[in-house]
Amino acid sequence: MRGLISLLLLVCTYFMVADADDQFFFNVKLTCDARQKFSYNLQFLEQDYWWGNGNDPITAQRIGEGRRTAEFVQNGWQNGDEAWSTGYDVIMVLYHDCHESGKEMKLTLHIKPQCEIGKGVCRYTINKDIKEAEGEEDFHAKLSYE
Repeated sequence: MRGLISLLLLVCTYFMVADADDQFFFNVKLTCDARQKFSYNLQFLEQDYWWGNGNDPITAQRIGEGRRTAEFVQNGWQNGDEAWSTGYDVIMVLYHDCHESGKEMKLTLHIKPQCEIGKGVCRYTINKDIKEAEGEEDFHAKLSYE
């Protein structure tokens, strides 16, 4: 009986997922006027709202340093989302020490607009001054499709 219930849940979950192979490119520029040299650790994720389901990584974690600025391109992908979803809800989780004291801070950006499922390639351009930035905030990035 347990096996039948597990199989039924697995089949339901399969059909509740919107299937698409979508690629992401993030053109990122971080600015820090608080220190000559700063370090950062960031990752882009797709935020899930379904109970018991964690956020899905879009990119690998990136650890680096900058001198007043750090510019890079990071790429990744997603393969669908919940069936009722209209698109990918992208978040950027950033740990950085852009503070006069060098204290580590955590900033979570909820990237807007949403990337539509099935568009193929979503390219975000993100320019952010991270001086003493922490907490959570909505961030409007430039989004283009290729």
